[in-house]
Amino acid sequence: MIENHVPVPIAEFNGLFDRGPDEAVPIDHFKQAKNLSYKTTGFCTRDGFVTEHITGEVTRFHVYKITGQASRLLYLIGNAIYDSADPAKGPILSVAGMTDFSMETFFDRAYITPHNGLTGLPGQFVHYYTGSGYAKIACGPGPATTPPMGIAEGGAGHIDKGIHAFAVAFETASGFITQPGGYTFIVTSGDKTVELSAIPLGPAGTVARVIFATKNLEDSTNPGIWVADYLNAEWFFVPDGRIPNNL
Repeated sequence: MIENHVPVPIAEFNGLFDRGPDEAVPIDHFKQAKNLSYKTTGFCTRDGFVTEHITGEVTRFHVYKITGQASRLLYLIGNAIYDSADPAKGPILSVAGMTDFSMETFFDRAYITPHNGLTGLPGQFVHYYTGSGYAKIACGPGPATTPPMGIAEGGAGHIDKGIHAFAVAFETASGFITQPGGYTFIVTSGDKTVELSAIPLGPAGTVARVIFATKNLEDSTNPGIWVADYLNAEWFFVPDGRIPNNL
């Protein structure tokens, strides 16, 4: 406390003033004001919170906002995360060893990373939560490398002559595209289409399948020869090659 300081009474409070240095703020204004409720020519301490629900000891929480809905909290008790919008349904995600978690919101989805406050947890993944149900792994397993998809040359088209490989990947509800599989290839005669069959189906949560293809893989020194090295091939998304189902 400043010695011999004489308090300055404020007869009326006229709001906030934030122009120039602190010394420019008039005596009847504040530059900052937090946790206040305002009334005519005055203010008072804001009302306290109303108890929504009682929980155990919360070690971490993040605000989760879905467009058009009230903000909610995702909070951690023990090794389980709960949603304040519906705590009675139980944890939306439980992970052994999780003592902390990080979260980011994209396109109304909460992406959750379990960790111990210092590092990620071995064998764990990023999970996503849509505001209902339970959190799910954001990624997912890709198609098996075998058996290959069926492939045949069709009618007139735009695929050039040579050796072309094809593959499929699964797209999850979070937009994640898995590693491709179901590899197959064909030797084309040029200016033809290619027809694929027996395209693998993805696991539960797959919303689409995505087709990939390569350019001509023919060895220039050995025409018509390719060693079928799918993993080291250069892959491209096929235009309009997204199958929007898992049927």
